[in-house]
Amino acid sequence: MTSQTIQLPPLNDFNAWACFWYYDIGVNVIPTDAEKKKPKVTWKSLQKESLSEGLLNEWISQGLFKDGIGVITGNICRGKHIGKYLTAVDLDNKLAIVEFSNYGSTTICWQDITFAETRDTNKLHIYFITYEQIPDKAPDVTPEIIFKKKNNLAPSIEVKGSCKKLIYPTPNRGYHPLSPIEIIDFSKSHSDLINHISEICNKYGLTYIKKITDEQYAQYNILNDVTLTDDEIQKIVNLWIPYYRSGNRHVISEGTAGLYAKNGLTINTANKLSLELSRITYDDETRLVDVETTYNRLLENKSIQSIGLLEPIIGDGLPLILSKFHDILRPYNKEEDVVHNGSNISASSISMIAEPNHDKAQISDNPFIQLIARFIHERNKIRLEPKILLKEIILFATNQGLDYLKVIPQNSSWLGRTLTSNSDMLIKSGILLNMVRSNGRRYIILKTH
Repeated sequence: MTSQTIQLPPLNDFNAWACFWYYDIGVNVIPTDAEKKKPKVTWKSLQKESLSEGLLNEWISQGLFKDGIGVITGNICRGKHIGKYLTAVDLDNKLAIVEFSNYGSTTICWQDITFAETRDTNKLHIYFITYEQIPDKAPDVTPEIIFKKKNNLAPSIEVKGSCKKLIYPTPNRGYHPLSPIEIIDFSKSHSDLINHISEICNKYGLTYIKKITDEQYAQYNILNDVTLTDDEIQKIVNLWIPYYRSGNRHVISEGTAGLYAKNGLTINTANKLSLELSRITYDDETRLVDVETTYNRLLENKSIQSIGLLEPIIGDGLPLILSKFHDILRPYNKEEDVVHNGSNISASSISMIAEPNHDKAQISDNPFIQLIARFIHERNKIRLEPKILLKEIILFATNQGLDYLKVIPQNSSWLGRTLTSNSDMLIKSGILLNMVRSNGRRYIILKTH
């Protein structure tokens, strides 16, 4: 895990704190009466959509934040953490703090390493940034458990990780001056954080994740029939070599194995990739056990880790590497096979027929289309999940020295909508758009024509 010291606004400047959560953390924030825990505005639409900067400034100018702020947990819509999730963990008695601090074989003082509300020594509200959404845990309300919580015989724990939850981090309650912590090993499998919460709950008979649903954890329907040539294996291995160093090797091995499995490679091909990476980097340990474990989980329809492991090590370079990885696999893509809720159906695409003449005047008035056109014409074709595509477009814009914040949608959902609404303009700029669902995942396909 990592944390970062940051400069916080003055405690009583609620407008500055609203901007802090909006810009620095990247979540949606609304004006509230914090003491009564009552929102001043309707916020249902903000559970799925990004709060506009204009509306935020309007609330600030109207003085609506003077009584407190509310932060919507779940999806992070903008900034450096875009595509990740904000999770709040409320520890509301001493036993909960003690149990949560016993993290593995060590005792962690969360107040010292994460953004936390510390008004009451018997309560601790802490905030995490995670790579995947953490399932909610409601307070336990049976009479027996309530009695035990009041007498410190059972931990009082609540988890808010979905976009339907609102937290009230009113700054004058007292915070430690650190940003939320990042759980670097979190993926769609049971993460350390979820395991940690689950183990505490199981120990005291509390309820958490009674039933894992398809919404919470991915279920895969992958044929895994792709066999690569030796040349293709070498090209993929070369992508990981700069990052495959002592201390990172196990994580890279596990993350790449998950990536291979999710993209339909045979286990034999994945083993060849693993062995070749070990050979070239003089790794004295073969990592075939990571491949075997990953593919066994796939056969058991259990979730497997991939990008969530790779991103903390590779960082901003990951989108470009993934693009090159998918370019190598492109000849094996089966775009006609679309999976929805586990059942094969015909592709419901938004495929457009090219017009003979491009309307250059209209295109020149749309900076978003200009950017997408430059991005795609350099690649001819891409097939990426919305979150990865958004990161790659941002990386491209940054490398081009463009002010992308004014042009690119600030979350992956709006990227898909914006592309769809501009599909006619894309055609005029020489680009075809398809959106497909395959193996339980949504992909955006853009290609020149």
